[in-house]
Amino acid sequence: MKPSNSEWGILSHFFERVEFQNRGAAHTHSCIWVEKSIDEMIATDVIRSDLPDPQLEPEIYQLVLMHQIHTCSSKNCGGPAPPGQMCKKNFPRPYSSRTYYNNDEHKYVHRCISEQDRWVVPYHAPILLIWNAHMNIQYVSTRGLGKYLTKYVVKPEPSHVFNITEDDKYREHVVSVPWNAFFCYLVKRYAILQCK
Repeated sequence: MKPSNSEWGILSHFFERVEFQNRGAAHTHSCIWVEKSIDEMIATDVIRSDLPDPQLEPEIYQLVLMHQIHTCSSKNCGGPAPPGQMCKKNFPRPYSSRTYYNNDEHKYVHRCISEQDRWVVPYHAPILLIWNAHMNIQYVSTRGLGKYLTKYVVKPEPSHVFNITEDDKYREHVVSVPWNAFFCYLVKRYAILQCK
């Protein structure tokens, strides 16, 4: 993606890990070091977590509805959570008039001004247009980067699910399954953005 299209400037480094879910679908976890600071990206709303206006952004609106709405289930997040609480994926998100770093929780809280926004998973609109699949892109602290990288560098694949050999139908399926999610962290020096 060209710097002018990405909205985060020049991409200088990246880390990527392809992971297979238990059902065989591949997805990627990434950290991306970028030119712009997180404050600059927040000021221009590079990473969003809102339901777009269907009149102003009809294509993004449809893609967000299709791919970016969290639905609580006991299998996915242990939810739905009791009234006034959040599921293990932190939904519904708290209301916030702006995106900011929460020092107590060591994470960024995304702008959330409507009830519908509370269920939107953070996304980057240009990538969503190209990817046309679920993504979770978030700013993260330096503290979060170490935890994230460690988790995915050493995480094993679910080897108990498939016994894959050459010319095996399972292998053919796993190799041919399209990637269904995009997880990414954007990083500016010691400031980081997580896409997951």
